[in-house]
Amino acid sequence: MNGMKSKVIKITFIILSVVLFSCSNEKPEQYVETNDDLQLYPDYRGVTVPCNVAPLNFMIKSGKQEYVVAVKSPTQKEWVYSADEDGKIFFPKDDWAEMLKEAIGDSLQIEVYEKGIKWKRYPQFYLHVVSDSIDKYITYRLIEPAYRPTGHVSLVQFHLETGEETTIVNNEKLLKETYFSGQTCLNCHSTQKNGSGNTMFFYRGKGGGLVVTYNGETKIVNTKLGDVPYGTVYPSWHPTQPMIAFSSTLIKQYFLTTGKRKIHPFNVKSDIVLYNIEKNELSYVVRDSTTIDTYPCWHPNGKTIYYASTDSVCDEKETTTAFKLKYDIKRIHYNRDSLSWGNIEMVFCASKLNKSATQPKLSPDGNYLLFAMMDNSSHSYTQDSSDLVLMDLRTNELLSVDNLNSDKPEGYHDWSTNGRWILVSTRRENGNHARVYISHFSEDGKISKPFALPHHDPERDLDRLQNYNMVEFSPTETKLTSSKFYSILDDIEVINAEYKGESIKGSVDAQTGASVIYR
Repeated sequence: MNGMKSKVIKITFIILSVVLFSCSNEKPEQYVETNDDLQLYPDYRGVTVPCNVAPLNFMIKSGKQEYVVAVKSPTQKEWVYSADEDGKIFFPKDDWAEMLKEAIGDSLQIEVYEKGIKWKRYPQFYLHVVSDSIDKYITYRLIEPAYRPTGHVSLVQFHLETGEETTIVNNEKLLKETYFSGQTCLNCHSTQKNGSGNTMFFYRGKGGGLVVTYNGETKIVNTKLGDVPYGTVYPSWHPTQPMIAFSSTLIKQYFLTTGKRKIHPFNVKSDIVLYNIEKNELSYVVRDSTTIDTYPCWHPNGKTIYYASTDSVCDEKETTTAFKLKYDIKRIHYNRDSLSWGNIEMVFCASKLNKSATQPKLSPDGNYLLFAMMDNSSHSYTQDSSDLVLMDLRTNELLSVDNLNSDKPEGYHDWSTNGRWILVSTRRENGNHARVYISHFSEDGKISKPFALPHHDPERDLDRLQNYNMVEFSPTETKLTSSKFYSILDDIEVINAEYKGESIKGSVDAQTGASVIYR
């Protein structure tokens, strides 16, 4: 009870602090110019933002001083705010909406004043505002860095227009119940991006399986059986049809005692499978004992699946083998009339560059392919060498993505439904924790400096010790809640998917690989 009272008092104090420190909204009349480095978190200087994004609140980390921030629109309209005692600037939602409207197609000018012995003004910086809107939601998994199978995992949805974060479902209750002892992981969530609200995720644990909501009805399906002996992961919804492509993958990992890397996950075996929701049928798309195939991604036209593939065969007993896997990007065509698969084609031969390519994602217009490339393996989030690569499929040209990359791992990327925004999970801030950043992708193929997820409290990600994992845009709000999920576990019987079809082993046209041309 006392703890609850102190929490209420603390919250009240924070609210009062915001009010008190935001009342003196006046710029200093006298000040000196300084070229000192302005320490901001998040660093929003020079970023490009959508016209419907939540307020980009930030904190000034230069010291425990008094700060005043002035925002000026292209029409010379000005808003002035004082920071709270922690150096945080909170933009009122109505003011922020007006700022964005005033600056569409142009920029907001921001000035920061600091009071010491005298007032000083830091160099001005700008927020560029474009008319391209962004999807209202993104979803992600919050997972502990240790990747413990019994650790706390949450599926979360973030509202990009309000900055509000909502937990869809977590495993805290399951961890407390001895009945659900052992692994209780929530992973590999995905939403069909046609506005239908169809969604899915996997629950690993007793009574678990593929939890799929389609046309408002939810069922739990066992996809690990018979001819598909491994867990199905890395989902990709068909753009319009009731079908989801998966990897059926046996994943192992090494824990390393030397060097910067602490963990090395790798695929021992992996095939591409397809689940038809309405027919409850599971079939193979790519099944080849001489290759390891993973990370399927449907082309927006629904006629092709892109995926990562290596010709190497992994020997899980031979340690060095796991560090030699080099993946290429391939594709296989789907005939919707005959419900059959065509030949396999090479799209980008990363192995010829002594690199490994993984996690292909296609832009909504089908013109661009975004993927991660690293030294080896297919798991980008563990390797500092992992960078994003953008390929123009019309020319096979590789385009510059310098703004998206850092000297830390990048991966788990996605396109907005209008193709104008790219999000990425990156460890650029401290090398340890994965955070979400978003970049604008212009009509002429230029990528802007990314901005951090706009939490209401700008310090939120500094305090968070979990990683953002499996991040994707969601055009619709999820209808699933934790209470619904737990009732599903109690009320719905797990059904077995039915295996249909024959395995596929197509020929690879190695001559269709992309040329390595940068611009």
